[in-house]
Amino acid sequence: MKLVALSELIPDAKVDLRYATTNNFTGKLLYTSPQDIIPKLEESAALALVQSSNRLRQQSLYIVIWDSYRPTAIQQQLRQVNDDSDYVSENSNHCRGLAIDITLMTSDGVYLDMGTDFDEFTPKAHADDRSINDVQQDNRQILKTAMESAGFKQWPYEWWHFDFVS
Repeated sequence: MKLVALSELIPDAKVDLRYATTNNFTGKLLYTSPQDIIPKLEESAALALVQSSNRLRQQSLYIVIWDSYRPTAIQQQLRQVNDDSDYVSENSNHCRGLAIDITLMTSDGVYLDMGTDFDEFTPKAHADDRSINDVQQDNRQILKTAMESAGFKQWPYEWWHFDFVS
């Protein structure tokens, strides 16, 4: 696995690694080493993310990285708090550098309204949820379209989670 730093490839992406803060579902700081706080993906996934980012930039939208490569030890800590495999997989592609959790922001740094925040483990966070309003559905669709056009597949239980499959 060859991991590539995403900030070098997509310098206008905002890094908001939630596990490097206490603003996550565990309430704990999980990423503590300097290497953990650099968002990375396996090289082919990283290059695909560049394609998605370029497509979004044409719409004056920018990616916000909530999580990317995740060490197995961190995945195990997450599973200790939530062992529901719909939301916290036992064998996550994050640990292979093939998954990313992202949202979108405007050029002013305002996050688009997606209907939920990161790691909201409810049906409202599901990719096909219809209880959210039209603007939120449209925003999710913009993200999904850009990601799928570059070879990512959206996880059905989390609108923000994409696995690289191509």
